[in-house]
Amino acid sequence: MSEFKYWFEMVREVLTFVTLLWAVYGVQKNAKAEMQTPQRLLDERFKNIEGRVTKVEKDIEDVNEKLNRDYSRLNMLEDFMYKSLKAQYALVNNAIDGNNKQELEESKNELKHLIFDNDKFKNERGEY
Repeated sequence: MSEFKYWFEMVREVLTFVTLLWAVYGVQKNAKAEMQTPQRLLDERFKNIEGRVTKVEKDIEDVNEKLNRDYSRLNMLEDFMYKSLKAQYALVNNAIDGNNKQELEESKNELKHLIFDNDKFKNERGEY
C-alpha cells in the first residue's frame, strides 16, 4: 500500500504543479492584456484625431481655394470698373467737346477685349 500512496502522492503533486503553471499562465495573459489596453485605446484616439485633423486640413484647403477664386473675381471686377469709368470719362469729354474720338475708340476696344476676349469673365461652365 505504501507504493500506491507514493504514486498517488506523485500524481497529485504533478497535477498540482500543472494547475499552478496553468494559473500562472492565465495571470500573465490577463496582465499582458491589461497592460496593452491603454496603448490600444491611445492608438484608437490618435487614429480618430488624425482623421479629424485630415478633414480640417481638407476644409481649410477648400476655403483657401474659394478665397483665392473670390480675390481673383474681385480683382477682375475692379479692373472692369476702372475701364468702365475710363470709358464714361471719355464719353463725357466727347459730349462736352465733341472731340476725343481716339480716346473713345481706345476705351471701346479695351472694354470689348475685357468683356468678350478675356477668359476672366467666363464662369466655370464656360459661359459669360
